[in-house]
Amino acid sequence: MKIRGFRVPRIDAEPTFVEKRLVSNQGDFDGEIATVLAVLSTWTYAEPEEFATSILRTGLPGSQCAVLTLANDAMLLDTCASIIQSLDKRVLILCLRGTPPRSPIAWTSNMAVDLMPFYAGSVHSGFYSSLIAMWPSIVKLLHYCLAGTDLCTAVELVKERDGVEECGSRSQASDRSAIRHDTTPSREEPVLYIAGHSLGGALAALAAAFLFTGDGTLTSHETLDGFDRYKTLLRGVYTFGAPMVGDPFFAEVHEKKFGSLLFRMVHQEDFVPRLPNRAMGNYKHFGIAYHATEAGWVRQPPARREVHVKAVVQQMTVSFLAVLSKVFPFVRWLSAIQILDFDEHLPVRYVRTSLRSRPFAELLLDYRTTSRSATIHRESRTRGEAPGASARPNAPEPEGPNAPGPEGPNAPEPDRTPPRYAQR
Repeated sequence: MKIRGFRVPRIDAEPTFVEKRLVSNQGDFDGEIATVLAVLSTWTYAEPEEFATSILRTGLPGSQCAVLTLANDAMLLDTCASIIQSLDKRVLILCLRGTPPRSPIAWTSNMAVDLMPFYAGSVHSGFYSSLIAMWPSIVKLLHYCLAGTDLCTAVELVKERDGVEECGSRSQASDRSAIRHDTTPSREEPVLYIAGHSLGGALAALAAAFLFTGDGTLTSHETLDGFDRYKTLLRGVYTFGAPMVGDPFFAEVHEKKFGSLLFRMVHQEDFVPRLPNRAMGNYKHFGIAYHATEAGWVRQPPARREVHVKAVVQQMTVSFLAVLSKVFPFVRWLSAIQILDFDEHLPVRYVRTSLRSRPFAELLLDYRTTSRSATIHRESRTRGEAPGASARPNAPEPEGPNAPGPEGPNAPEPDRTPPRYAQR
């Protein structure tokens, strides 16, 4: 396993709007937080350096991040996790990467749809193996962060205790012996968010299940306490286009434990949230589903949802391939052909819905220069209100095409003054 640490530069000493929003949230769904986590989940597919850059653009300057990657073709492992710690150590974010489009190993792991026993119920064996391979290292880093250690120092400590070096690497050994153990605790307990797209969303839900159900035995060789502390720190598990993780009993048990904190985003007719289907096993979703609309994410789906012919064909095709692969094991690879159209499942679709913006605006996203008016507009659309209603609840609704507001032709230009962060 490779673990790399990065420091994100800080320009302004004041906390950004995003940092304040993450800390103040009490476990409710938040459209702004969904946007930040959707962007971070999308950039987990990129190189670690690019992921670190995306942290700066999403409004978390001065943060530190650790990127864990593990690949073993023979064991069908190709997985990645990223941990982010804010500058004041009050925010922790765990992002799990989904299935890389060009990784046949990851796709093959997704084929392992057999259910295996969990603490409560049973879970997808391929998802379980992808997470459990990294879980001890993830837990160690989180424990160090909760103890007040900065994340970059925690990365070096984990490398020092569990890592290996080539013989004769004295320079590296001497560097590690000089590690500065920064254990300055934050003034308040940190808050924790977990997120991921596609497979990463399934791993995010499974990671939360570990925190709420596990007893710490997975790291029994460490003098670490259990996971009870994380239960009060978790503010939300945001998944984007995630498949089902476990059987109905698993879903029922964990619905009671943290179902109110699990927010499942589903983009229109995305096929992946319907997987694994009945032909593959008895799986069930839990948590709160949010569906994509022109106004952003809406909790209740439309009363009458249109049945798309494409979705029906996809469902029938996947069912046929799943049955065929079980009858003839030598063609099990056929079950990897699970999606005929990736368009609705692309992570960029989830980012655009969160931003409520035109195509390719996600490439220009920069929370350092986002205007307050645009933010109010996005928040109001998330709640289904008219733009500006939350800012002036008693004001009359403007009429006409020239009405003032973010969408009118007379809308003010956004604040483009770099490099200071907008004070929300």
